[in-house]
Amino acid sequence: MHALLEYVQVRIPGVPRVLGVDEEAEELSFVPGVVHEQLNDAQVASAASWIRMFHDAVFEFEHEGPWRFFGVERPSIIGHNDLRPANMCFDGDAVAGVFDWDLAGPSTPALDLAYFAWSTVLTDPDVDVAALRLEIIAEAYGCLPEWICEAVVPRLDILIAGIPEAVRRGDVNMQRLVDAGEPERVAALRDRFVEDFLSRGDRI
Repeated sequence: MHALLEYVQVRIPGVPRVLGVDEEAEELSFVPGVVHEQLNDAQVASAASWIRMFHDAVFEFEHEGPWRFFGVERPSIIGHNDLRPANMCFDGDAVAGVFDWDLAGPSTPALDLAYFAWSTVLTDPDVDVAALRLEIIAEAYGCLPEWICEAVVPRLDILIAGIPEAVRRGDVNMQRLVDAGEPERVAALRDRFVEDFLSRGDRI
């Protein structure tokens, strides 16, 4: 993770610097900004543009790890893998920083972007609003909305299967997620997404 941060920190804005690490803790630079529970349309667009910059910047980065993220078939980049509003801060409507890189690891651009789309707009109970905001993400990133949607269920399935496997390997933080009701909560939201959004193909 630190090698990834050092690689991208000089290539794109909003990435914390590694200041030091010892046996008990790491120290990263402070990234100023405001964290929003929900993003407005301009913030969604800024975040999607930042994600595209990140994916372009990391395309040639390679590292054998070890990585904490769950296994992905045929990975093509090292992704952030936890891109959501809680892990971003903003200066007005512009992304100022992205943090919580502990789940970084081999992934694909589609899976990385799909998790952002799902956690940001696709859980909106209003299907029409979700579809319109998905278009904002797609336009800002430079892809088709369908490309994102096709990756949402596979990305959530990775999470649903990966959490209990990580617990079996002794991951204490993943155990906390299980104690909080995961991955059952994600599975229920995935099923709702399939029923309410994907089944209505005219929305995308």
